[in-house]
Amino acid sequence: MVSLTNNWFKSEVLFWRSLASLIWSGLLVPIFILLFVSLSGLSIIHPLQWLYDSLTVPFGSSFWLTTFVVATCLLLISWFSLSHFSVVADVNATPLNAFAALFCWSRLPLLTVSLLCGAVTTWSLTRILGSQYKSFTQVKIIDRVELQALNEYNFFLTLNGIVSAGYAHWLFFLSHQYYLQFLHVQKFKLFHIRSDALDLLLSCTWQSFQVVKYYFILYLLFGELFKSWISNSFTIVINTEVMQLNSFLGLLNFNLMWQTYLCTFFILFSWSIARAIIRIFLKDQMEFLISPVLEKDKDHTLPTALVCSASPLLQHLAFLDLSQLARFSSSRRQELVSLSQPGGHPRTWVAVSSSALGIINELIDSVKEENWSILSKVKSQGQCSNEPTVSASKESFGVDLNVSLHVSKLFSSMSSVPVISYLVTEYPDVISRSIFASCQLQIWAVEGISHLASRAINEDKYGVVQSYLPTVFCTLLDLYEVTEKHFKLTSCVLRKYNGSSGSLPDALLRFKLHFTTKTALYRLVGTYKQYLEDLRLHQDYYKKLQPFIDYLV
Repeated sequence: MVSLTNNWFKSEVLFWRSLASLIWSGLLVPIFILLFVSLSGLSIIHPLQWLYDSLTVPFGSSFWLTTFVVATCLLLISWFSLSHFSVVADVNATPLNAFAALFCWSRLPLLTVSLLCGAVTTWSLTRILGSQYKSFTQVKIIDRVELQALNEYNFFLTLNGIVSAGYAHWLFFLSHQYYLQFLHVQKFKLFHIRSDALDLLLSCTWQSFQVVKYYFILYLLFGELFKSWISNSFTIVINTEVMQLNSFLGLLNFNLMWQTYLCTFFILFSWSIARAIIRIFLKDQMEFLISPVLEKDKDHTLPTALVCSASPLLQHLAFLDLSQLARFSSSRRQELVSLSQPGGHPRTWVAVSSSALGIINELIDSVKEENWSILSKVKSQGQCSNEPTVSASKESFGVDLNVSLHVSKLFSSMSSVPVISYLVTEYPDVISRSIFASCQLQIWAVEGISHLASRAINEDKYGVVQSYLPTVFCTLLDLYEVTEKHFKLTSCVLRKYNGSSGSLPDALLRFKLHFTTKTALYRLVGTYKQYLEDLRLHQDYYKKLQPFIDYLV
């Protein structure tokens, strides 16, 4: 049944959402190119002529041919990016691992397509910039013989397109543009796109400046090598009679700087917008059936989707729907806790609550295991520091000691170099982030279960939810206790992390989980404070509940 649910989601939901996002991205390309042409021909001295030229651009065949080529490249980039979107952010141990991950086998097709599409996109844009940038080669007559000479302006912008595409690939992974981050407040697609577009406009404006700055330096140093390779590979001569761009005077060309900046901004912004649209469509909330009405709908229900771990996106959308219905939909809550026929059993509630409590217990076990690991490390370090040090002779260990000493000395000397030290030093909170990387499911599970339990005091006619209250209280208390203990054990590390690079999108998930669990316990204690003794909890759990009870008294 789970495999059928996964197939249904891929064929009928994921496919159409992906297709819709690609269509919207393609429809934006003519607008982007029109703005690009208008800005590239900006003229303060002749504003009326500039305005006239900008308005007449869409009526030319070259405009629509460029639009077709650029849109094709954009759709290729978006299509190859689809498989890399994830609801769980990658947690790299060191900066070196993060950089190396850009070139792993699974990401090489996207990198290859990005570099190719970056070159084609920029080459297409140059064809509407004017005769100076239009063609890759120009005719040069030497000794009455026509030869193809390299048009360095066109080559310069095309090469910049490759560099910009590589930077866009870097942004996609290292800036977590692939990460499907779910916001607490759900908004319509239009408002999502509007807010994302403004943020991307500001960020791409600055990032494009950085790319152009370093590209100019790169071309100044290695431009001659690039031109020599082109000349030798394609038998194209270099026109030495004009100013060469790989020189200070050649690069001091304001028009060239402006066109280079616009091409870079076009690639970064259009690709980022297309990927933002994909993220918005993929994260769009779904409303699942609580119980099937027809036989064909039994694979599309909420209980089935909650356990579909083969499709993490489907599972996240299911738990999001659970959280939303628990907070806002009275009719769906009552359907969830209703009795199934025949037999009058709460099958739907049992399936949903078991899934929610099950993933919470999985996280509890993981955090407990890590807490024990931290404690054992602390104890072992303390024992080693108390033990007396031995003077060991080289003769007792032979050659192995010399080899190990040389290796450790070499490693320590290399690690002392600032650049190498930065690349190989492990992030201080990498283990903690890895444990809580996928805890968005637990956040929604805690929200959903706590809201359903608190509303059940008035809406549960058959006492279905009340029978699970002891389990709910114990599970949430265990989760709160292990996360609280984990934060205490890693308090120094987390403090250092938050002060250095707390802008990562998944960094706050663990704190959000802790806050959500604490809020859920206050909610349940406030609802059932008169009936806590009737729950017959173990005495240890009563002690854990006492701070919450005292706060509400």
